[in-house]
Amino acid sequence: MWLFDVPFRGNVLFFMIASTLFLVGGLGLGIVISAVGRSQLLATQVAMIVTFLPAYLLSGFMYSISVMPAACRW
Repeated sequence: MWLFDVPFRGNVLFFMIASTLFLVGGLGLGIVISAVGRSQLLATQVAMIVTFLPAYLLSGFMYSISVMPAACRW
């Protein structure tokens, strides 16, 4: 807001709550992956598969969103 002079439009409380939930979820997932993995390499590979692969496949880049099942489209 201050550096690029972009106004913040929206509810600040909702933004803070949503950001906190996102951070807790992301950090929790990272802690679970690092606790289960036996090495740093394995934890890195599991994190890539768990996060990047679904995002890549469900983004519409590989498959058209219109041909996905309804549960995946949501």
